Amino acid sequence: MGLRGIIVDLSELKQMQDELLQSKHYSTIGETAAMVGHDLRNPVQVIIGATYTLKTLSETLDEEGKMMTQVIEENIRRPDKIITNLVEYSCEPYLDLSTTNPKGIIEASLAQLRIPENIHVDIQASTTPTIEVDIEKIRRACTNIVRNAIDAMPNGDKLTITTRQCNDVIELCFTDTGSGISEKILPKIWNPLFTTKAQGMGYGLAIAKRFVEKRGGTVSVKTKLGTGSTFTISLPTKPTRLQNPRPLTDQ
Repeated sequence: MGLRGIIVDLSELKQMQDELLQSKHYSTIGETAAMVGHDLRNPVQVIIGATYTLKTLSETLDEEGKMMTQVIEENIRRPDKIITNLVEYSCEPYLDLSTTNPKGIIEASLAQLRIPENIHVDIQASTTPTIEVDIEKIRRACTNIVRNAIDAMPNGDKLTITTRQCNDVIELCFTDTGSGISEKILPKIWNPLFTTKAQGMGYGLAIAKRFVEKRGGTVSVKTKLGTGSTFTISLPTKPTRLQNPRPLTDQ
């Protein structure tokens, strides 16, 4: 008689279980986001429309009325942005591809932001090669990363944006000189609803990652506490087979 043993490596099984649980978690978040987003969008849009109408009647309003109109308009922007993020994250991204170049992507992204005076932006971007992307979605991804970099430098400093081509991949690199990210929270920064900010819902990087991955690219980060972080968006220059569902008519 002999002994027969079976050694089972459970590490791969554990990884598959973790990925399944994470997938279910994100699915639940997506369903909740879609429901909440659609239910809140209509009343918020009504408030925005009513505020616009009041502004057109500003000549008949006294100073207090004008001030209240401005307060409403300023405070409705944040929930409108949150709803937009909820709906965008809950829906499968649709890519409207057009041709641009790395410098064009960076310029379109920065045009949507107000850079604080105490932050110097050093842009080292190339106009080559051309690439097909959904310009609006990649712009959103870059804008979210730049906004995080600005928040990481409350006392100001330098943000360096560089582009480079590595074989068949274009890299957009955003390097700040901020506080860096601790190892404890680093794995969580891509998760929806995770944020270290007083305001916001933690959808910025999650949406950025989703938009980039839909195009066949990746987003990565290198960071060091007290020194800063570098976020890198990598996009393939060659066409990839993209599953591109038709956009929902109510978005």
